[in-house]
Amino acid sequence: MIINPSTNTLLRSLHWPSPDTVGLLERVSLAIGPWPALSSGAEAQVYFPEQGLIALSALGAAHQRVRLALLGCQSCWVPGYWSASGMQAHVLVAGHAWRMPWSVLESEPQRWGPLLLQAAAASQQLVRQMAQTTFCAQHHSATERLASWLLIAMAQAGTSAMHLPLDALREWLRLPESELSLATHHLVAHGGMVLEGVPGDQRECGLSPDKLTALACACHLHAKDSATLMPSTPADKMPPA
Repeated sequence: MIINPSTNTLLRSLHWPSPDTVGLLERVSLAIGPWPALSSGAEAQVYFPEQGLIALSALGAAHQRVRLALLGCQSCWVPGYWSASGMQAHVLVAGHAWRMPWSVLESEPQRWGPLLLQAAAASQQLVRQMAQTTFCAQHHSATERLASWLLIAMAQAGTSAMHLPLDALREWLRLPESELSLATHHLVAHGGMVLEGVPGDQRECGLSPDKLTALACACHLHAKDSATLMPSTPADKMPPA
């Protein structure tokens, strides 16, 4: 099985050291919808998305304006890790990912040192991304927010040819329908979006990164690279500095 060069930037950086390591990887599909809960007794897996886009968001009325962090080809993640913290994961754009047992990483911290060191900073990166989207919701217009969010989405999906259903935009940005409609029309009028399909919630949008950059606030510059998600590793399992 040949996977390199992988389109997942983190997976590509690991330089798999031997054929037996590559054999630990399994390619799986990412289907649109809520990520299924980890069944009792199932082995935890770490996922490296290659295509697709996963949204992570806070639950509850207190977080209506605190929305999301986006995970994609710049990240790896462990489903269910944040469920105890009132977080939910949802696949917005279908794709594929490579996965391997998380226990392999835990059992050999010296061997997986580069990945574990990146994991140590990942939770803080996630917090910063969500804090930035919160700031954006409080201080920027709906048009700026939508354009900035779409730029983050493209960065994490790894393509400017990504398509998103409009109902997903309304749900994940927590914008009233009237505000989203005005913002969408503004982006379309200025060439940032091209609407495709039959009018209605399920219409999809094609995206122009250059035009979106001209219309967005700067929040995407702070948030788009803060998307690596892994559990914290106990200090006694971390490789020495």
